[in-house]
Amino acid sequence: MKEIVRIGGISSSSSTFDSIVDEIICSSCGNSKNIFIHLNLNNFSILKKDGRLLNRYGTQCRLFCEGIGMKSAVFLTGQGWNNDTNGTDLLPILFEHLANHKMKVFLLGASRQVIDKTVQNINNMFPDVIISGYHHGYIEKSDYSSINGMITDASPDLLILAMGMQKESDFIFENYNNISAGAIWCVGGLFDFISGNLVRAPKIIRKLRLEWLFRFLLQPKAKFQRIVITPFWFLKTVLFEHWQKK
Repeated sequence: MKEIVRIGGISSSSSTFDSIVDEIICSSCGNSKNIFIHLNLNNFSILKKDGRLLNRYGTQCRLFCEGIGMKSAVFLTGQGWNNDTNGTDLLPILFEHLANHKMKVFLLGASRQVIDKTVQNINNMFPDVIISGYHHGYIEKSDYSSINGMITDASPDLLILAMGMQKESDFIFENYNNISAGAIWCVGGLFDFISGNLVRAPKIIRKLRLEWLFRFLLQPKAKFQRIVITPFWFLKTVLFEHWQKK
């Protein structure tokens, strides 16, 4: 297993959950502002199709491999069987450390109902985690100023964004210099799982690496692009290109 893997010109980390937690905690406590993103096939396709977006993230961005798609791609390109550092399994490990360090978190994303339930469940599961503020993710650019004011007043160490890569990146780069948190963790649809709005696959299915199939069967229309179209695009434009060069 390589610590840094490279697929289609994009480098990401094949790290462990503990290492990611250490990085996020250090960033939250430090002077530099870092962005942490889980690189699954969907996020990879967005970055690959929009090179400007990847350049904007620059050196402040840390990408971590997520999902069986990226795991398989790393293996098929001869870089070993890497770790899958998905956000759902990372969150409880991270939150235990946040509680121990008395660090504050601001949550931004999902619908009003989902974010309310997310905060309620986090308070129940991790009562020592300090949620200094939260807001739903159905916002426009005209809302950015007021949201930034809320974040500044809350003075979080960690800002968690759950709006999908496009909306997360729009918010980050419109407000990067004004965001007071030392670390920004982008988690996509994670709040849907924390709130209970979506159910995770049973452990046996996750161990068999078939969680993607479980989600597809539950939401075939919503997940068709991500689970059917994107992998074929990835196979054609990324893996074939790699094999041809070899």
